[in-house]
Amino acid sequence: RSIVFSWYNHAGSKAMNIWRAGADGSNPVQLTHGTQGLWPACSPDGKWVYFTGIEGGNAVVEKVPFGGGGEAKPAPEAVVPDSFLASSGGFAISPDGKQIATVVSILDPATKIGAMKLALAALGSKQPPHLIPMNQGFFSQGHLV
Repeated sequence: RSIVFSWYNHAGSKAMNIWRAGADGSNPVQLTHGTQGLWPACSPDGKWVYFTGIEGGNAVVEKVPFGGGGEAKPAPEAVVPDSFLASSGGFAISPDGKQIATVVSILDPATKIGAMKLALAALGSKQPPHLIPMNQGFFSQGHLV
């Protein structure tokens, strides 16, 4: 059993990195290096730690191997072109580990107005996320409700 967490300014790093430790806090292992990693969550199969990272100034869902030793990379199944994450919590993984949900804002290039969508994608899939239009009533305090 383990926990994953964000640790800001560890050893003066000035970064928010993702760490893993035993459930009792023992044996901490740094999983990311130099990224801005927030709100980590483990995939139910225990292979990946998903988190909200910053790429090009925009929040994106990234992943890193749970065991460590790998580079953090964007989670391709959660990428929605021309969008940015619209929720502070970033994403949710279904209990069965088959889907990931994000709330994104897709900018209309003509009007420069963002439209919020719920993006549902199959984890590990190369298929683009299914986009569901949303209104503000479905969005509360930065988390999917």
